[in-house]
Amino acid sequence: MFTSMKIIGKALIILFLIAGFNYSQDITPEKLKEKGVFILSIGNDETLCVLNTDYEKGAYWFVIKGAYGNREIGNNLSQLAEVHQLLLSPDGKYLAVLSVGEGHPVIEVIDLQKLRDKYEYTTLHVLDPYPGVMSIDRWEASKLLIDSNVPLNLRKENGRVDPDLLLPESKKFALDVPTGAIESIISDVIENGTPQ
Repeated sequence: MFTSMKIIGKALIILFLIAGFNYSQDITPEKLKEKGVFILSIGNDETLCVLNTDYEKGAYWFVIKGAYGNREIGNNLSQLAEVHQLLLSPDGKYLAVLSVGEGHPVIEVIDLQKLRDKYEYTTLHVLDPYPGVMSIDRWEASKLLIDSNVPLNLRKENGRVDPDLLLPESKKFALDVPTGAIESIISDVIENGTPQ
């Protein structure tokens, strides 16, 4: 009973945030993102809701299914505190999450099936471009396309790339989620460890 009340209380917070809009405004996903609220249909009449809070608590994650199926997954689950972007893969197997901490982005790909079925946040891949930047572009089948000024295809075991290899501008890379391989989409990005 107490857990249900906590979920209802947090859901009410989301509703109050949404109510913070002028009634004359349409509530769009873009306007919700500006307020730190992400709502994403994840199939089977389920909706993922992510609510950014303060830096220490991080974002709260919920799956909304209906009266008796609503569940809080947890908070502070992503690599960094503030969620900035979510993108569902076309086959519904994966969710790309871009989170930011102190201005630094990290991209994770999580197992959406485990999130949906077991309410577990299971990270399959983490990309950390420090000290560079990156953003999620789109999915092409099971490949996540990413824009970055770091040659992600040259990352070390710790997931980072040598800072001396920063590119003068962002280029496109593809993470093949099943294999974990990263390739440069534009062939002139890196040749033998040298930025082009």
